[in-house]
Amino acid sequence: MLEYSKCVAYIYSEEWSSNLVYLSFVILFLLFVVDIEMNERDTINTAEILFLVYALGFTLEKVAAMQEHGISGKLYNFRDVHS
Repeated sequence: MLEYSKCVAYIYSEEWSSNLVYLSFVILFLLFVVDIEMNERDTINTAEILFLVYALGFTLEKVAAMQEHGISGKLYNFRDVHS
């Protein structure tokens, strides 16, 4: 049986990481397509709720990755780039 630290290192290896990022985007895209196809004008259906929750998690993961790499939230200040 593998130790916990070996399992975590195996999951977070580079090849699995890129596959998981791709898979999460594909899931987000498929939920979007299902949401568009099942669109109802006056009510929020289950497909919309699933898409909203998954999109929120996807966005939070991307923001956390940006902060981990040192990119701040002040991307609108272009004067710092040119000075």
